[in-house]
Order: sequence, then structure tokens, then C-alpha cells
Amino acid sequence: MLRTTFIAAVLLLATAAASAQHRFAIAVHGGAGTIDRAALSAEKRSAIEAALKRALDAGHEVLANRGSSLDAVTAAVVVLED
Repeated sequence: MLRTTFIAAVLLLATAAASAQHRFAIAVHGGAGTIDRAALSAEKRSAIEAALKRALDAGHEVLANRGSSLDAVTAAVVVLED
């Protein structure tokens, strides 16, 4: 797994609607400090974006199955730490 050591925080927002429809939003923040994008190779940038997408997908899966926001955060962070 790609180590994303520069990722300082993961923020997941989850809200459930009062109606029968289960609605939520999720966001993954993957940055800390300044990263000079010009210094990133296309390969490294793609790897970082893929890691963030895996984290987003992990959190989304938990929420889509009516899991708690805490469990969604945990799932996303585990992906980022691996």
C-alpha cells in the first residue's frame, strides 16, 4: 500500500435525512502543509489520488450500509494508514 505520510486529517461528514431515503455526504481531506504540484510526477500524483479514492470508497461503503459516521471515519483512516 502507498504510504501517504503527508496526510494529516480525514474529514468525513455524514448526515441522514429524516425521510425514508438515506442521504449522506462524505469528504476526504488529504493534505497537510504545502505540496509543490510541479514537483510531483504524474505517477506519484496518480498514486496519491488513487489512495484518496480508496479511502473515500471505504467510508462511503460504511455509510451506504447505514453504518455510523465513526465507523466510516475509521474505515477511511485505515485505508490511508495502510
